[in-house]
Amino acid sequence: MPLSGRLLALARAHELILPEAAGDAGGGDGGNLGELVTAVVTPHLQEGSERVRIDGPPLPLAARAATSLALVLHEFA
Repeated sequence: MPLSGRLLALARAHELILPEAAGDAGGGDGGNLGELVTAVVTPHLQEGSERVRIDGPPLPLAARAATSLALVLHEFA
């Protein structure tokens, strides 16, 4: 995957947690685990591939946890 794709994946993850990280009270809970995984992993998947399936209940994440988890997922991807 080109560098631009990797940067876009991290930018999408950052957008999910930006309102909470900025202290915006109306910004929601900062996203959930499924949204974060989808944002970070999807750019790395090959079209039509069924090797990865993202499924499960929505689990809320705090901005601090989401930031660290986004970086970990990005490295794994």
